[in-house]
Amino acid sequence: MGREANRQQSEEIAERIKQMNAEKTEKKTGRTEKSARKKKGGLRRKKKKEEERRRLFYLKT
Repeated sequence: MGREANRQQSEEIAERIKQMNAEKTEKKTGRTEKSARKKKGGLRRKKKKEEERRRLFYLKT
Protein backbone atom coordinates (compact mmCIF):
# COMPACT_ATOMS: atom_id res chain seq x y z
CA MET A 1 0.00 0.00 0.00
CA GLY A 2 2.82 2.41 0.83
CA ARG A 3 4.56 1.92 -2.51
CA GLU A 4 1.33 2.41 -4.42
CA ALA A 5 0.62 5.65 -2.55
CA ASN A 6 4.14 6.91 -3.25
CA ARG A 7 3.86 6.03 -6.93
CA GLN A 8 0.51 7.80 -7.20
CA GLN A 9 1.87 10.86 -5.40
CA SER A 10 4.90 10.92 -7.72
CA GLU A 11 2.63 10.75 -10.76
CA GLU A 12 0.53 13.64 -9.42
CA ILE A 13 3.64 15.73 -8.83
CA ALA A 14 4.94 14.94 -12.32
CA GLU A 15 1.57 15.95 -13.80
CA ARG A 16 1.63 19.26 -11.89
CA ILE A 17 5.16 19.95 -13.11
CA LYS A 18 4.12 19.28 -16.72
CA GLN A 19 1.15 21.62 -16.32
CA MET A 20 3.32 24.37 -14.81
CA ASN A 21 5.86 24.01 -17.62
CA ALA A 22 3.08 24.23 -20.21
CA GLU A 23 1.76 27.42 -18.59
CA LYS A 24 5.26 28.88 -18.47
CA THR A 25 5.82 28.09 -22.16
CA GLU A 26 2.45 29.60 -23.03
CA LYS A 27 3.30 32.83 -21.19
CA LYS A 28 6.72 32.98 -22.85
CA THR A 29 5.19 32.46 -26.30
CA GLY A 30 2.69 35.23 -25.62
CA ARG A 31 5.48 37.58 -24.63
CA THR A 32 7.52 36.84 -27.73
CA GLU A 33 4.49 37.43 -29.96
CA LYS A 34 3.79 40.69 -28.15
CA SER A 35 7.40 41.86 -28.44
CA ALA A 36 7.46 40.91 -32.13
CA ARG A 37 4.34 42.99 -32.75
CA LYS A 38 5.85 45.86 -30.77
CA LYS A 39 9.09 45.67 -32.75
CA LYS A 40 7.19 45.53 -36.03
CA GLY A 41 5.15 48.59 -35.01
CA GLY A 42 8.34 50.44 -34.09
CA LEU A 43 9.84 49.66 -37.50
CA ARG A 44 6.69 50.94 -39.20
CA ARG A 45 6.83 54.20 -37.22
CA LYS A 46 10.53 54.58 -38.00
CA LYS A 47 9.91 53.98 -41.70
CA LYS A 48 7.01 56.44 -41.70
CA LYS A 49 9.15 59.14 -40.03
CA GLU A 50 11.93 58.54 -42.55
CA GLU A 51 9.49 58.86 -45.46
CA GLU A 52 8.11 62.09 -43.98
CA ARG A 53 11.64 63.48 -43.52
CA ARG A 54 12.54 62.66 -47.14
CA ARG A 55 9.30 64.13 -48.45
CA LEU A 56 9.93 67.39 -46.60
CA PHE A 57 13.55 67.45 -47.77
CA TYR A 58 12.50 67.04 -51.41
CA LEU A 59 9.90 69.78 -51.02
CA LYS A 60 12.60 72.16 -49.76
CA THR A 61 14.91 71.54 -52.72
